[in-house]
Amino acid sequence: DERCLDPDVLVEFPIVEDSVVGKKADAVYGLVTTSIGGPLLQFSTPQSAVLLDAVIKFALEDGEVHSKGDVAGRYDLPVGWHMVSEPTVLSKTSGEGTYVLLLATFVPPPEEEGIDHVGVATDGISLRTELLVLDGDSLDGGPVAKVDLPSHVNYGLHSLFVEWERIKD
Repeated sequence: DERCLDPDVLVEFPIVEDSVVGKKADAVYGLVTTSIGGPLLQFSTPQSAVLLDAVIKFALEDGEVHSKGDVAGRYDLPVGWHMVSEPTVLSKTSGEGTYVLLLATFVPPPEEEGIDHVGVATDGISLRTELLVLDGDSLDGGPVAKVDLPSHVNYGLHSLFVEWERIKD
């Protein structure tokens, strides 16, 4: 039984947790597109791009609280923050539920002091990136963990979680 997810929400990069790829899943996560071209036109690159500043969870099954296709959770980034890439969805070590990992970057408005005409931070602090960990079962609660990265990550990176055991050799 196929049907549309919520048609009022424009979403990019829909993803499920790896263990359910190709199987029936109860939810899918994606990034909400809030602007195409938007503020990124004020900066040197990219000249136009999709602006992603929220992660959303859609129900894929009818349940007690949500029907198939309904928005089952959403987290909006603060103003000026944008997703760098698609979300990564991981099972919790308890086996119950998921975490959603996001890389978000802060892009100050061009009128902010320390920004030159092509949007490059001249103070070395304005452009910054954080790794956000959200509880996939309660996105509305905001991050359960946040890590400031030592340098800015450019828009357009793609993510993939690989378990340590698979890469340590």
